[in-house]
Amino acid sequence: MKNQALSSGLKRIKKLQNKSQVFETKEFEPLEVTELKKAGFLKEIINGWVYLSSPAEMEFETTSWYINYWEFINKYLKKRFKSAYCLNPEASLLLHNNDRYIPKQISIITKTGAVSNIKLPFGTSLLTYPDANNFPKKEYITSLRGINVMSVEYALCKAGPTYYRDKQKEVEILMTSKWDFQKTIEILTDSKSKMTTAASRIHGALLFFDRNEEAGILKSLYDATFGGSLSSTNPFNKDAVRFLSSNKPRSVTSLKLEAMWNNYRDVVEKIGQSIPKTTFTAQKIESMLEIVKEQDMYHSLSIEGYKITDDLIEKVMKGNWNPELDDSDKKTKDALAAKGYFEAFNEIKNDLKEEVTTEKYGNKFVEKLHSKWFIKLFTPSVQSGLLKASDLVGYRRHQVFIRNSQHVPLEECELLDAMETYFELLANEKDPFVKAVLGHHLFGYIHPYMDGNGRMARFIMNAFLILGGINWTVIRVERRDEYMNALESASVNENIEPFAKFVLDSIKKTDA
Repeated sequence: MKNQALSSGLKRIKKLQNKSQVFETKEFEPLEVTELKKAGFLKEIINGWVYLSSPAEMEFETTSWYINYWEFINKYLKKRFKSAYCLNPEASLLLHNNDRYIPKQISIITKTGAVSNIKLPFGTSLLTYPDANNFPKKEYITSLRGINVMSVEYALCKAGPTYYRDKQKEVEILMTSKWDFQKTIEILTDSKSKMTTAASRIHGALLFFDRNEEAGILKSLYDATFGGSLSSTNPFNKDAVRFLSSNKPRSVTSLKLEAMWNNYRDVVEKIGQSIPKTTFTAQKIESMLEIVKEQDMYHSLSIEGYKITDDLIEKVMKGNWNPELDDSDKKTKDALAAKGYFEAFNEIKNDLKEEVTTEKYGNKFVEKLHSKWFIKLFTPSVQSGLLKASDLVGYRRHQVFIRNSQHVPLEECELLDAMETYFELLANEKDPFVKAVLGHHLFGYIHPYMDGNGRMARFIMNAFLILGGINWTVIRVERRDEYMNALESASVNENIEPFAKFVLDSIKKTDA
């Protein structure tokens, strides 16, 4: 009976999962839900709602919940409120800014009902509260990810002073990209809803961003509408400085990466300022990388979860890997990864030797060569038939998620813009330690490939270290948790210091 319920439940999932991975339990028979939960195929969100999981996922793993978070928010709110809801200003701006993390709590304004704080998996929650008087007009509501949100202009008018103080970067990005000045004027000069505090705050923000002409227009039109004289309030912290170099409109993706770089680079430069540097010859690079190759392969692949043994390393390094003659070589993912790493490592070594001799690529070294390294990394998987050659061309074509991380990498439609900005930032940077640390972090933040992003990020980090006269540095598998936590802190908490210090310490331990 139980096996029959599990079997019928799996068949039902197969039919449903093409449309969604979040389900109401009423879409299944009660015994099916029970058995699917026991087997690990479904996990409970709240009473009456479940999401698709994997039996291989441990109880404490957050990945499948983070994958399904926004889909649940969408389906649950529509089911409960139909269209009579809207994310509050701060939550609306989070989606407009395409923030790449799962919030601990999200707040929803409704037209009717009572206040409720619904606990969701892994410490997340959903707060709903009725506020008919402040519910946005229809023209001030738009849809993102299928969810009702306030327009950028209305949300920035309604956001409180704390948001402006804590989220200056987000305000600057949105006012440089999506924000429509004319629509903002329409909202602020609506005679039925005098918003003096909001007008004063936005006027101060415009002045802070050196948008004096728009600030002047806002003041004159506001004064003409309501009489008196609009005072200006700088909504940001007293010691605030700009995150962006200009007011030129660009995509949110591009502006976010620039703001992140500008916010982090001085911190990183200061941490790495005492690192001794030299100039490497091609001969020195050859000898150094041959010495470090074996342990670099072991630690980098072990960090990614591959089972790398001394025998496997020796087999690959001696050229005894042959998928055409040895079926185990063809099928073993560890062997494929090791062979690919070996080939990519050698390619990078030779490219570095050529660059220090000829300076062929200059500040475009990684930009021009990273695709070649990636192809080398996965050529064995093509040779074994696991991947098609076309899979190695360009960047990923689907969304990807990082196991147990609150950070959600960029969507595939953002990648070309993101990588163009990434390489511009690298090309304009002079400090090798900054290039190494932020080159690694932002590559992982963007996550341009379906697989191999961690290995590529470490290759890029080391390429910049070598070109800057700093030894090739091994990130050791024993420090994996510390390494991942430092990257998570940079991606989710906007704190680069732990990762920069981690890289510095790894350099020192490698040199010792």
